[in-house]
Amino acid sequence: MMKLCGFFSGSVVVASVLALVPPSYAQQSGAASEVQRASRVIDEITTTARRRTESLQSVPVSAYGVSKEDLEKNSLTDLEKIATSVPNLNISRGTSGSGPTLHIRGVGTDGGSAGFDPAVSIVIDGVSYARGRWVQQGYLDLQQVEVLKGPQALYFGKNNSAGLVSMTTADPGEQFEAYIRAGYEMEENERLLEGVISGPISETLGGRIALRYMNSDGYVKNDARPIIGEDPLGFVIPGAESSKLPNEADYNGRLTLLWSPSEVFQAKLKLAASRNTDSSRYSTLQQTECFGPNGNPQPIFGVNSSADDCKLNFRQALADLPDEMMAGEPDYFIKDGGQQWSKYKSRTATLQLDYFAEQFDFTSISAYTRYDNAYMGNSEFTAQGQVGVYENQDFETISQEFRAITKFAGPVNFLVGLYYQETDFFFRNSARIAPVPADPATGRFWSYEKDSNTDGDTKSVFAEMTWDLSDTLELAGGARYTEEKKD
Repeated sequence: MMKLCGFFSGSVVVASVLALVPPSYAQQSGAASEVQRASRVIDEITTTARRRTESLQSVPVSAYGVSKEDLEKNSLTDLEKIATSVPNLNISRGTSGSGPTLHIRGVGTDGGSAGFDPAVSIVIDGVSYARGRWVQQGYLDLQQVEVLKGPQALYFGKNNSAGLVSMTTADPGEQFEAYIRAGYEMEENERLLEGVISGPISETLGGRIALRYMNSDGYVKNDARPIIGEDPLGFVIPGAESSKLPNEADYNGRLTLLWSPSEVFQAKLKLAASRNTDSSRYSTLQQTECFGPNGNPQPIFGVNSSADDCKLNFRQALADLPDEMMAGEPDYFIKDGGQQWSKYKSRTATLQLDYFAEQFDFTSISAYTRYDNAYMGNSEFTAQGQVGVYENQDFETISQEFRAITKFAGPVNFLVGLYYQETDFFFRNSARIAPVPADPATGRFWSYEKDSNTDGDTKSVFAEMTWDLSDTLELAGGARYTEEKKD
């Protein structure tokens, strides 16, 4: 029996900036300058809560916006850090199953089950990413983040009963822009390098490239040491390869192309890739109470350890697994021995087409998304190194949305849309849960291996009517029908 606690380091990276950005306004002094700057910031906080760009202050939705300036000033480079600046948004990086959990106003879905879609989803550039694992990648060159609180099923589908986190990435502008940002944080020995090049390629085509690299030793001290002579099968518990956790590296890149051949049509293509590695999925968990002999961690399969002091003090003892335990395992185990690791990578492609007619706007969003996530680690969270676990996920989606909104001069207007999505989700989980000899047929010490594959097919149609009763009063109503099948 043990009591676990997770924690998050809120250190801010101190950054220096080299930028080539044309000034957007003349320098002024005094109160007039402050008012103008405040007005400009307010104008930038918009929302797409109703699938159209509106002022955040005028939308009848409980929403919270984080501007580009705040994201950069506070070095909010991933969703866990962003959550620390948004009231009532909590994000925790989970271990198994669907992984990280997102809660808005205390409502969310347990990330321990791989079979459930979350109650809070992530939306990037209008595309829904309805799996918790998308939290793990870094997010760079964001224009803004908005958190919509409460059910959002009408505009964004079924996986938003508690709300959603919507992110808009930056597009190329009409003028050339470039910057390089570097940072160093001393406590975690975190190194950060980020760069953007953006501007017109031709009269009708603009491009933007954003890249970022981050590497960090970590903020948790790992005290695990080798243990000899206690393992029931004679294994040597190796201690820890990493003395600090989570020992993380993050690589992100995005290419945006914006083609505007006329005033009534534009096409926008975004291609992005991300890769994240760390030393253990369990690296930010530690025991806060011990129930074994003399207040030490309890024995695991007869192996004792007193390395963990069972206090919430950013120190833990998390041992790697014995090399011999990996005998007979597939290649993904053999190449790493018993060393713990976690690896995540993603690829996304989004094509948005917009047509602006006199009476209506039409939007088409086509998207392909995929992530691969795997980890191998010590799931009893201690220095004993006895309960190994391996998990692998591969999630792939193809989606298409068509949406039209009218712009009639009268008080009544309409929004109609169609949505289709295909998903393919592979999930594997295996673990060692008993100190028994190797299986004579396979030579493996693993107790079980569980594989599953889920294919999904989703179709939906939605519509909304808005009626402007006066300059300050609007009546709106809508409905969405969804049919989903999973095998």
